[in-house]
Amino acid sequence: MSKKAKLKCIIPSVLLFLNTGLFAQHAELTAYGGYTFDHTLNSYSTNYYKAKIAGSGHLGGALDFFLNENYSLSLTYSFQPTTGYLYGSGSTANKSDGLDLHYILLGGNRYVGNNRVKGYGGLGLGACIIAPKTYSGATKFAWDIHLGVKLYASDRVGIRLQAQLLSLVDGAGFGIGIGTGGTGAGISTYSSVLQFGLNGGLIIKFKK
Repeated sequence: MSKKAKLKCIIPSVLLFLNTGLFAQHAELTAYGGYTFDHTLNSYSTNYYKAKIAGSGHLGGALDFFLNENYSLSLTYSFQPTTGYLYGSGSTANKSDGLDLHYILLGGNRYVGNNRVKGYGGLGLGACIIAPKTYSGATKFAWDIHLGVKLYASDRVGIRLQAQLLSLVDGAGFGIGIGTGGTGAGISTYSSVLQFGLNGGLIIKFKK
């Protein structure tokens, strides 16, 4: 899918999300940080037998519009500055490059609990922008599932603790980005990238 086509898919979804905010009971803005663990892929290609996205810290923000006390629509942005590796065999040298991953996801959450403690789970769909330091980048479809708890110190302020699994679908773009620069090193498509992470954040609640 071209970048123009991807924008045509993403922009209407974001506009629909913002329009939903007009009918929301309240909104929450969360700024968070945490750690994403290593992810390694085996049986990668004829020249590279393994690829890895190194573990590193991540930062992000989420805007939730609550349709009622138990459901919210969420727009999330997450940024992970890390390093990508390709491990070569034979005469093919190992390669690595600085790698920035930008996840932009639109999703929903289901809550249980009371005004002070709320457990939740949800999923999101969107895109991951892969931005290597040296080689060519790509934009790929992405999704996530997450579980967490929100603890409110007052009607306006709280903290969020969350575990998440992010998936970058179609890892071929990842391989091109960190290793070959599109020079044709025999990269083949492989299974989706899965990244597990933990984070905590500060919640600011806005009421109408």
